[in-house]
Amino acid sequence: KLNGKIYGIICMSVASFNCDGDFSAESGTQALMGMPVKILEQNEDDWYRCINMEGYTAWVIGRSVTAMNEQEYDEYMRKPKVIVATKYTTIYRESSYTSLVVSDAVWGDILIKKGDVAGTHGENAGNHDGKGKVLRNGGKGLHNNNWVHVAIADGREGYIRASEVIGLDKWISTANPTPENIVETAKQFTGYPYVWGGTSVKGIDCSGLAKTSYFLNGY
Repeated sequence: KLNGKIYGIICMSVASFNCDGDFSAESGTQALMGMPVKILEQNEDDWYRCINMEGYTAWVIGRSVTAMNEQEYDEYMRKPKVIVATKYTTIYRESSYTSLVVSDAVWGDILIKKGDVAGTHGENAGNHDGKGKVLRNGGKGLHNNNWVHVAIADGREGYIRASEVIGLDKWISTANPTPENIVETAKQFTGYPYVWGGTSVKGIDCSGLAKTSYFLNGY
């Protein structure tokens, strides 16, 4: 039934996976935008049963996943990407804060990079130090008014502040998952709501906190 589209990429900032293919089913886990999944089946209500990167099998609503065949998946994986390095941000249709919104984005989301764009609407924002930590303006020249033209796996395109993302290859090469960095990252979730199955700043549970703290340090 899947016609070879057995690969998927999460296309929502945070996608919820349930224990059954229904909105009323128990929450299982979550996955961030840009994460790959393996699609096992699709029910008649347009839910996919998937395996995520941690090997967890659960159901996700179809509009949260872009299904692909092997060739489409390989092409997606080869595209240059950026990772969101601030806790919460917005992708706009144009390189302006007054533009309409394409999507929200959270810490750890991965986007296709289409190019860089100069802008005049910047303000101080977060950045990443390669240790899972969000940085704020400390007079170190990390902030500018530039934007990055990005795309989501489902084809939507928009603009995000350059100071809020980092090139995925650079992020991977500078990640340093030491015990100290992982604990420091975990502490940054203090005050965020507990959500059963949550794995992001929108809500997180105990195992989600552990998994996400390691992931944000490149592990």
